[in-house]
Amino acid sequence: MTPPNLPVGACGDAAPTGDVLSEVARARGVLQVEAETLRQERDELARTIEVMLSALAGGAQWEIDTARHLAGQALAYLKDYQ
Repeated sequence: MTPPNLPVGACGDAAPTGDVLSEVARARGVLQVEAETLRQERDELARTIEVMLSALAGGAQWEIDTARHLAGQALAYLKDYQ
Protein backbone atom coordinates (compact mmCIF):
# COMPACT_ATOMS: atom_id res chain seq x y z
CA MET A 1 0.00 0.00 0.00
CA THR A 2 1.43 3.37 -0.96
CA PRO A 3 1.08 6.38 1.34
CA PRO A 4 -1.26 9.15 0.25
CA ASN A 5 0.20 12.11 -1.55
CA LEU A 6 0.59 14.73 1.14
CA PRO A 7 1.07 18.35 0.16
CA VAL A 8 4.31 19.96 1.19
CA GLY A 9 3.92 21.27 4.70
CA ALA A 10 1.14 18.87 5.63
CA CYS A 11 3.04 17.68 8.70
CA GLY A 12 3.19 21.10 10.29
CA ASP A 13 6.17 22.28 8.29
CA ALA A 14 5.98 25.65 6.63
CA ALA A 15 5.27 25.19 2.97
CA PRO A 16 8.00 26.73 0.82
CA THR A 17 7.15 29.90 -1.03
CA GLY A 18 9.06 28.78 -4.07
CA ASP A 19 11.45 31.72 -3.85
CA VAL A 20 14.60 30.27 -2.34
CA LEU A 21 16.46 33.59 -2.42
CA SER A 22 13.82 35.35 -0.32
CA GLU A 23 13.94 32.54 2.24
CA VAL A 24 17.73 32.80 2.39
CA ALA A 25 17.51 36.58 2.78
CA ARG A 26 14.97 36.18 5.57
CA ALA A 27 17.16 33.64 7.37
CA ARG A 28 20.18 35.91 6.96
CA GLY A 29 18.22 38.80 8.49
CA VAL A 30 17.18 36.67 11.46
CA LEU A 31 20.78 35.60 12.01
CA GLN A 32 21.99 39.21 11.84
CA VAL A 33 19.48 40.26 14.51
CA GLU A 34 20.50 37.33 16.71
CA ALA A 35 24.20 38.15 16.26
CA GLU A 36 23.63 41.81 17.16
CA THR A 37 21.66 40.81 20.25
CA LEU A 38 24.46 38.50 21.36
CA ARG A 39 27.04 41.25 20.77
CA GLN A 40 25.04 43.66 22.93
CA GLU A 41 24.71 41.08 25.70
CA ARG A 42 28.43 40.33 25.53
CA ASP A 43 29.27 44.03 25.77
CA GLU A 44 26.93 44.47 28.74
CA LEU A 45 28.55 41.56 30.56
CA ALA A 46 31.99 42.99 29.78
CA ARG A 47 30.96 46.34 31.32
CA THR A 48 29.65 44.46 34.36
CA ILE A 49 32.97 42.70 34.79
CA GLU A 50 34.87 46.00 34.44
CA VAL A 51 32.79 47.58 37.21
CA MET A 52 33.26 44.54 39.42
CA LEU A 53 37.02 44.59 38.91
CA SER A 54 37.15 48.31 39.70
CA ALA A 55 35.24 47.72 42.92
CA LEU A 56 37.55 44.89 43.91
CA ALA A 57 40.55 47.13 43.28
CA GLY A 58 39.55 49.36 46.19
CA GLY A 59 36.72 51.35 44.68
CA ALA A 60 34.26 53.49 46.56
CA GLN A 61 31.31 51.92 48.36
CA TRP A 62 28.90 52.88 45.57
CA GLU A 63 31.12 51.00 43.11
CA ILE A 64 31.07 47.92 45.31
CA ASP A 65 27.27 48.13 45.68
CA THR A 66 26.86 48.61 41.93
CA ALA A 67 29.15 45.65 41.25
CA ARG A 68 27.12 43.44 43.58
CA HIS A 69 23.88 44.53 41.93
CA LEU A 70 25.22 43.97 38.40
CA ALA A 71 26.72 40.63 39.36
CA GLY A 72 23.34 39.52 40.67
CA GLN A 73 21.66 40.59 37.44
CA ALA A 74 24.30 38.84 35.32
CA LEU A 75 23.95 35.67 37.36
CA ALA A 76 20.15 35.72 37.03
CA TYR A 77 20.48 36.26 33.28
CA LEU A 78 22.91 33.38 32.89
CA LYS A 79 20.65 31.08 34.90
CA ASP A 80 17.67 32.02 32.71
CA TYR A 81 19.76 31.62 29.55
CA GLN A 82 20.51 27.97 30.24
